[in-house]
Amino acid sequence: MAGTAMGAWFLSFAIANYVGGKIAAFTGGHGGEKALSVEAGLNNYLSVFSTIGFVLIGIAILIAILNKPIKKLMHGVE
Repeated sequence: MAGTAMGAWFLSFAIANYVGGKIAAFTGGHGGEKALSVEAGLNNYLSVFSTIGFVLIGIAILIAILNKPIKKLMHGVE
């Protein structure tokens, strides 16, 4: 059980690093061949991180909507 928990712990770090790399690639922070101006870089950052925020807000709303039906399906299990 402890080995599985440690494996999940390290897997979470691997997934976080992968997602962080993808976000850096989308924002242009990976040091590519094309340098962005300050204004273009700021617009790029704002578009990427606002998209992430809107997706997370959508997921939160979906969870809030599905909360009661899921609790009903659990038949009182806490």
